Amino acid sequence: AHDPWLPISTTHPGGRVRCTSPDAVETGAVLLQVALNAQQFSGKLVYTYHGGVVVLGLSPNSGPELGGTHVVVSGKELELGSHYVCRFNATVVPARLVPSSLAQYVAFTERHVGLPERHVGFNDPDGHTIDCTAPAAADAGLAPVHVALNAQQFVGNASEETSLTYYMHSVVSEVSPTSGPRAGGTLVN
Repeated sequence: AHDPWLPISTTHPGGRVRCTSPDAVETGAVLLQVALNAQQFSGKLVYTYHGGVVVLGLSPNSGPELGGTHVVVSGKELELGSHYVCRFNATVVPARLVPSSLAQYVAFTERHVGLPERHVGFNDPDGHTIDCTAPAAADAGLAPVHVALNAQQFVGNASEETSLTYYMHSVVSEVSPTSGPRAGGTLVN
C-alpha cells in the first residue's frame, strides 16, 4: 500500500523542515501539509510530481569554449517543473521553460530562414523547450547536457544529439577581399 506519511528528517532554524517526497502513481499536483506530531496538520501547499522527462536534442549543438551560447533543449514532459536548470559537464546554470506555442513559433521561424531544423514542437505533443546559456568550458570538446526540473534530479544522456560541442574561440583579424558584387559569388578569405 502507498504510505503518504513522510518522516521529517531535519528541523532547520527558523521553523523550516526537510523531508523526502514519496513515490507517486501519477504526475500532477498534490496537497502538501506538515504535522510535527502526525496529528495536527498545517499549511496547504502544492507539490507537483513530473513524469518521464526525456531530452531529445539541442539547438545549436556547438559554441565557443568561452561560453555564452544560448542553447534550446528540446524534450518531452518538460512542463511540470518548478526550478529549471541545465548542467553542462559538471557546471549547473539557470534555465527557463519556453511554452509550446512559442517553441513552435521559434522552430517554424528558424526553419524558414534556413537554420537547421531541431526537435521542437512538431513531433512532440507538448512541444515545450528549456532555454539556458552555456557556461565557459576549460577545453574544447563534447559536453553532455542534462536538465533538471527541480534543480536536483538531472536527466539526459551523453549522446551526440544531447551534447554541446565546445570549440576553440576564434578571432577574425583580416578579410580579403574587403568588397564584392551585390550578386555575391566572391570567395572571401
